Amino acid sequence: MAKLLDKIVVIDLESTCWDGPPPEGQISEIIEIGVATVDVATLQRVDKQSILIRPVRSQVSDFCTQLTTLTAEDLKSAGSLADATKILKKQFQTPDRLWASWGDYDRRQFERVCKEFGVGYPFGISHLNVKTLFAITHGSTRKSAWTWPTSASA
Repeated sequence: MAKLLDKIVVIDLESTCWDGPPPEGQISEIIEIGVATVDVATLQRVDKQSILIRPVRSQVSDFCTQLTTLTAEDLKSAGSLADATKILKKQFQTPDRLWASWGDYDRRQFERVCKEFGVGYPFGISHLNVKTLFAITHGSTRKSAWTWPTSASA
């Protein structure tokens, strides 16, 4: 099947995290998938959704809540990683669409967590690193200058 190139699925992950290394026996898990679909012709966002995921092998730390605003209570009734990947595949046609994220963290985190939990990776092989694209199109050659644009500069 040919790639669907009329829209790009943009992903932004939140994961469990700590101020320092994870506590013994815990791992960084995806707890939220922010997903938006962008129409390629107009560069307009056509929809957005937040998919919450209940962590299985980690706890939401106070540090994590400060960064993400998500609490353990928020995730108590959330679905599993497998549930989230089914939503991505069905609603966003992720195996057949180009997907994008700001940098490679989201891609690597998704690959690692899917492997760790034995869940099928929900995306195809085509990933657009928007951070690199932004740097190239704005003439930035310094990696330290590759920060997310603010609304004032975007």
